[in-house]
Amino acid sequence: MQQRPTSGSGLIKRYVFWVGAGAAFALALSSLGQDWSVSPKLLNGLIAILAVGLAAELSSMSVSVGSSLISIAFIPYLGAAFLFPPALAMSVVGLTVFVVEALVRRKPWIKIIFNTAKEVLAVGLGGAVYVLLGGRPSVSEFQYTIPAVLGAGVAYSAANSVAVSLAVSLTEGPGFGEAWLGIYGGSMVYDLFATPIPAVLAYLYVRWELGGLVALTVPLFIVRHIYVQNLRLEQSNRELLDLMVKQVELVEPYTSGHSKRVAHYARTLAKEAGIHGITSLRGPVEKSVRHHHENFDGTGYPDGLAGEGIPIGARIIMIADTLDAMTTDRPYRSALPFERVLDEVRRHSGRQFDPQLAELVVRSPAIRRLVAAQTRSVAESEQLASSTPHHLRSVERERAAV
Repeated sequence: MQQRPTSGSGLIKRYVFWVGAGAAFALALSSLGQDWSVSPKLLNGLIAILAVGLAAELSSMSVSVGSSLISIAFIPYLGAAFLFPPALAMSVVGLTVFVVEALVRRKPWIKIIFNTAKEVLAVGLGGAVYVLLGGRPSVSEFQYTIPAVLGAGVAYSAANSVAVSLAVSLTEGPGFGEAWLGIYGGSMVYDLFATPIPAVLAYLYVRWELGGLVALTVPLFIVRHIYVQNLRLEQSNRELLDLMVKQVELVEPYTSGHSKRVAHYARTLAKEAGIHGITSLRGPVEKSVRHHHENFDGTGYPDGLAGEGIPIGARIIMIADTLDAMTTDRPYRSALPFERVLDEVRRHSGRQFDPQLAELVVRSPAIRRLVAAQTRSVAESEQLASSTPHHLRSVERERAAV
């Protein structure tokens, strides 16, 4: 793995330090005037939330590309803000995350501090907004208002998303907005609709204590297990499809990696346009693949569709496919330089390409970065090839032919 510049490493360390200091300050501030007398029901609630939080964290599984985790830990965490005073809520959540990160996942200290601290801050902010909007955390009587519950959920999600997106921006290079959209842009509606679940958890504990928690958490874990199995099946299907694509591309060296690059362009362009990804191999995907050679002015094939009559997925793949074709070497020409690619997109806007998507390609920093990176990669490969001795290049060509 290529190491990042020292300046970036220093930035993220300072950022994590301030997040950790902020969490410590918030915890200390919330402790002032806190009544530390603990009733049996409050103690049982703390233990129950700790147990449910640990179970949720430990059952998080990596089911997608990279290290993304599917988790329902936000339910007991935000539920703690509805049940306990802020200091206790932040303490039990911080302890849960710390135990999992340090003792189970054994992550580097910088990640342990960051993940623990940002969760403490998120719960603290969610609890503060809950109280501000009329809610009152208690294990004996559930007093709430709908604005208080929704406000607490939005505050909790916002604190988490801002903290993580800024960390990604500092370590991996994209701007904050791009990082936020990439990580959380598609989950905003889900977060909003999921907010009442922690409130239900709190209500059930107030009403029936441990029995209420079991009544909610057991079905949640069952549903989550089914959901994870479906995601795993989908991931297996994607891996099989990727393997088939790689086998096909081995036949033609010039198109090696073409499908991966087109998919990357298409995903980025769809996100920039605010369009969801599509996962089913039937329906929308079928139409997108069938019609991705339809030109916007109606001169394409196979059906001569035009304008908005072309499925949006097909219009996106059309541009993505063309971008990759222009930025890679082909038997009949070399890869085009960066500015020439953008000129071609402008020139064929409204004819071959959807004009709105073409304009997005030209002005989108994310798309421009992808195109520029690909053209640089091709240029570097050509430079390396030109410096390779002639007899070695001949061997490489023979291997490619085989």
